[in-house]
Amino acid sequence: MMYVIMDGFDLGIGILFPFVDGCEDRDTMVNTVAPVWDGNETWLAFGGAGLLAAFPLTYSVNVSISTAQGSTL
Repeated sequence: MMYVIMDGFDLGIGILFPFVDGCEDRDTMVNTVAPVWDGNETWLAFGGAGLLAAFPLTYSVNVSISTAQGSTL
């Protein structure tokens, strides 16, 4: 959920993209997001690495819970 909240304008442009006609308008939308596109995903990687460095036990519990919920057993 935090990913959706922090990544709001990227997702919003992605949702609106199919409804916009015209190549120029779409280019404007993509160019608006492009400078910060990777930055929004980078904080997830740094957050995970920071959690691992500071609290390895908490990290391992969270990862094992999240992978167990995603499994199809």
